[in-house]
Amino acid sequence: MTLLKLKTLSSLSYQQAVHLHHLKTAQSWNAQACFLSLSLSQRQQVSVKPSVCTQCASVHTASSTSWQRLTKCNLNFAWSVSQFADKQQSWQSLTNCNLNFDRSLPIVPFKGSRSPPPLLYQIHTARETHLKSAQRAYSTVQPSSLFVSGADDSYQSPVQVKLDLETLLSAQNVDKLRRNLNARGLDFDLDQLIADYKLWQEVDELKTKLETQRSSISKAMAVLVKDKKSENVPTRKEELTKRGKAVKEQLRETMPLWYSAEEKVTLQSLKLPTDLHPLAPEADTEVDIYKGAASSADGTSHIQIAEEQGLLKFSNVGPRAAYLLGELAELEQSLLHYAATVVRERGFSPFAGSEIFRTVVVEGCGMDQRNAEEIFTLHQREEDHQDINAYHLKGNSLLSYTAFFAKTQVKAERLPMKFCSIGRHYGSPTAQDFPGLYGAVQSNRVTMFAACACGDTATELHDEMVGVAWDIVQGLGLPARKLLVSAKRLEQSESLRTDIEVWAPSLQQYVQMGHVSLHNDYPSSRLLSRAQPQGTPLHMVCGVVLDVARVLASILEHSGTQGQFELMKLPCLHSKS
Repeated sequence: MTLLKLKTLSSLSYQQAVHLHHLKTAQSWNAQACFLSLSLSQRQQVSVKPSVCTQCASVHTASSTSWQRLTKCNLNFAWSVSQFADKQQSWQSLTNCNLNFDRSLPIVPFKGSRSPPPLLYQIHTARETHLKSAQRAYSTVQPSSLFVSGADDSYQSPVQVKLDLETLLSAQNVDKLRRNLNARGLDFDLDQLIADYKLWQEVDELKTKLETQRSSISKAMAVLVKDKKSENVPTRKEELTKRGKAVKEQLRETMPLWYSAEEKVTLQSLKLPTDLHPLAPEADTEVDIYKGAASSADGTSHIQIAEEQGLLKFSNVGPRAAYLLGELAELEQSLLHYAATVVRERGFSPFAGSEIFRTVVVEGCGMDQRNAEEIFTLHQREEDHQDINAYHLKGNSLLSYTAFFAKTQVKAERLPMKFCSIGRHYGSPTAQDFPGLYGAVQSNRVTMFAACACGDTATELHDEMVGVAWDIVQGLGLPARKLLVSAKRLEQSESLRTDIEVWAPSLQQYVQMGHVSLHNDYPSSRLLSRAQPQGTPLHMVCGVVLDVARVLASILEHSGTQGQFELMKLPCLHSKS
């Protein structure tokens, strides 16, 4: 038995190990998928003991076993695909039902028949057409557009992500990584990932050794072909041929396990967050506060004020769809012009970005494309790979800039690059809990973005952009505050975030109207954005300096006083009139 088989058997539970030994299916990908889905504790539980395979002995031991009984044992495959259609069952459940599916069918003798019986042919067809998609659908690790295993030749990822796992999971970095996960409050099994990575390293060593042996045998065979003088050439050729076949068989058995281990480790590693910035606090920390112009707002909702004054019309298109009318519509354009002018004067160049994005860009920025609270997913016609090759609607956001820089090399002398953009942003209706314009699904935004070559410069750009956003909100004359967001509220790609919030009288709380986030090299390392000639990932900073819908809501509520209404005069607009 090969070293690979021994390693596999010693890591499986008792029943699974005996079953694999009986069927000799260590090279079967579905068996390895089952093996890799076991937890670390399960792998370490039991050692292998010789026994009879209780799962399939009654079907497979007798040489006179009919193919009907054998296929009946394997019909679970088609049934499992339909039974687990709710996608709540793990791939382990599917493979447990079908552990003997891959290798048992070909060994059945078809006596008196030149071709396989129709039912068996149908099962083989089902295997070829559904096995890979079933693996993706029921895997304990969700598939990703950022990485597609080399074993799946039906789809290729647009990017080739190379994570420095040797450094990331090194003994020196593990404690730092664990503190990062704890500070963010993430439920991530780091010990399991480390154990999986060590297993992958062991399999990789075996794979490398076998590939080296195969190469040596090929070279030795080439020398023998040219050697026409030695008498024992035929004998040596025969020996090399036997060795070559043995190595080839071992390599064939090793590769499925190598692919499975690579896939699980890589997909789990992609879920790790970026490093925390030293300034990221444990709890939300108020950095600065601006009292704004004197106001005697009575707390009347902007919805009531706007409807009474004929400034807002809600649409039957959706519960949060509204039209701005009259002065309010004009004010929206004035605010956009004001914010964009300030940003451009600070050295940010106008930028026109995409609003619809492929899944690879969404995941590259650390977003969960399956979470309806994070992003809209457009309906896909293609059934296969739809989870990792879909279209998503987000609008003016970080995605607009990262999509532009994806698979791009930028000369170092051109850095830092600074851009700004005006456009609609589309939020999720399930993620907005505020009423009216405070929870608008669609809103015009002014955003800023910067890309640079190193972390120190990125921190400086973050502070610069926070200053720009703070100047803009002060120009509005609304009560506001600057807030450092706690580590627990940071997104996966965020190292540090500063929120700019305005006071909402009707809610009696601050609501976010802008923010600036430091993303380090998280998006660029996944989407292959590089600085040349060093070839290092770009560091990125992105933020919103003005969310018009929320600002308009706050302005309306600060304009209503004791039943009287007069649209407040904003310092930024009044001083220029």
